[in-house]
Amino acid sequence: MGINIIQSRWALLLVSFVMSACATVPKESVELSSELTKMIRSAEASHSALVEDYIAERKHRADDFLERVWIPTFMSKGMKNTGILDSIANEKNAVRKGALLLEFNEDAAVEIAKRRASIMDAIDEIGISLREAVRNHYGEML
Repeated sequence: MGINIIQSRWALLLVSFVMSACATVPKESVELSSELTKMIRSAEASHSALVEDYIAERKHRADDFLERVWIPTFMSKGMKNTGILDSIANEKNAVRKGALLLEFNEDAAVEIAKRRASIMDAIDEIGISLREAVRNHYGEML
């Protein structure tokens, strides 16, 4: 029975020592941590919005470039290289002339769509990388 009393006293002493050794976190520290988390989340949302605006602007500028520069140049070179204008001029049948022009335009539209998709896909990939970098950066901060 004497051993049980000694063990009980040691257990009581150990529990009281552990309880007194527990660190207490000041209320201000919890509030500061919460406020910092809100600030980081707010900065992340702003940064993400900037990335979205950047990607939208890149797509707009790419589309503008295609419409103003690339497509006119492509069509001009395509007409010259294929000789479509000469073929149309030499064709006597008006229906056949229209068919030649329509065929050329359909082929050109396919190539233009491929180029546009290629550029937009590249911009989308950049957007994915930027979004992931922002997420990772703010995740590490938190």
